[in-house]
Amino acid sequence: MSFTRLSRPLSAPATQPFAPLPPFSPQRLPDLIVQRIKQRIASGELGPGDKLPTERTLAAQLQVSRTSLREALGRMASEGYLRMGGRDGIRVCDLSAATVASPLAGLLAADPDRSMDILEVRLALETVATVYAAERATAADHARIRLAFDALQRATVQSTTQSSGPELVHFDLDFHFAIAEATHNVALIHVMHGMHNLILESMQITHRHMNYDTEAERELQSQHEALFVAILRRDPTAARAASDVHLAYVKKLYG
Repeated sequence: MSFTRLSRPLSAPATQPFAPLPPFSPQRLPDLIVQRIKQRIASGELGPGDKLPTERTLAAQLQVSRTSLREALGRMASEGYLRMGGRDGIRVCDLSAATVASPLAGLLAADPDRSMDILEVRLALETVATVYAAERATAADHARIRLAFDALQRATVQSTTQSSGPELVHFDLDFHFAIAEATHNVALIHVMHGMHNLILESMQITHRHMNYDTEAERELQSQHEALFVAILRRDPTAARAASDVHLAYVKKLYG
């Protein structure tokens, strides 16, 4: 059975134009450009995977020469902040991928039984994200979470066989990523995105180990709905309670 997934990232907003740099400054232009882009990343306006304007457009917005811009972008790419080249354009990197995800990926590859460790970290991050999203989500965040939830719900309804479980992993991940981005916590968002592939692999391993059937799918969807409703109602207490239920159930399925 095949499903139509939402493209990632679900909640990446269109990049707002950059304001022009000050005409007179003791700092070098490339330094100012780097500072401006890093401010966008630190504030959460630019998240992992977000695409910057084209070089020509960005130079026009900042009102700088393309030579100065290229120097700044090259420096940020060498520092691991940006990924450049090809048709993909200029994108923000997953800042935690190299320092967090890569070593853990090696651990998981060497000892697949450690997938429970990754599962526990993932569930802990998702619990924190759900609570903060209930406190901080905007109307736009609610709309994006609803979009992800509806997609997950449709996929669950269509799913009638055990073999469909792994496909639902992608929708599950989209839903929890939409929640994470609604926290407006830059560190949490970067860690979640940096661990994207690792979390996905862990979830796939988890599903293979689970006593997974249609009834389990429906129960998980009911739990996702409880998370969704708690966030919409801006009820962090209910969000934490729903997360605790979800965590306990997933561990039970895994065991």
